[in-house]
Amino acid sequence: VFSSRSITEDGSMPFPAADSSAREEASALFTGLARKRLAVSSEQPADVCAFMLEGDMVGDVNCATISSDGRHCAAGHRGVQLWSLSLAEETSFQRMCCHASAKPLLGHRGRVLDLAFSPCCGQLLSAGQDGSLRLWSVEHQHGLCVFSYQPGPIWSVDWCAAGHYFVSGGSGGEGLLWSVERSAPLRSLAYAA
Repeated sequence: VFSSRSITEDGSMPFPAADSSAREEASALFTGLARKRLAVSSEQPADVCAFMLEGDMVGDVNCATISSDGRHCAAGHRGVQLWSLSLAEETSFQRMCCHASAKPLLGHRGRVLDLAFSPCCGQLLSAGQDGSLRLWSVEHQHGLCVFSYQPGPIWSVDWCAAGHYFVSGGSGGEGLLWSVERSAPLRSLAYAA
């Protein structure tokens, strides 16, 4: 919080005087960032990849994520849509996912609100408006398990870096710690008031 004394006469906030080492450090930082930029022009266009959801079940996209290895993309709507991002990968999965009419992964009774790829990128968790979490096989594109505990929507889900555990956050104000081996949560992470 700023008091009226911390604002200069011209209405701006005063900044401390920078010494020469701070200026050199800032200059080096911005020079390094500028070197990493790619100039986009008609001779060197940006790489853009667009995916479309089609069909009666689509509507708005609520969430989207990319796997940590950069090979897959998923979007949540009334189901889950998967795509392969690796054009060099010639597998049946890639041919099926890149096709515009690839079937969405269905199972939630309502909208999919969040998605998270496992650290190994072989599984995908979806959090639903129906209060369930669903574990999907990315390679085989089918459901592996349904986790249900909370009566309201589950707004977020994320994996532990080890890949065996995950957490969910729902409308009840508590987070839940889960294991892929159990259908019930291991622990409640409720906020203590």
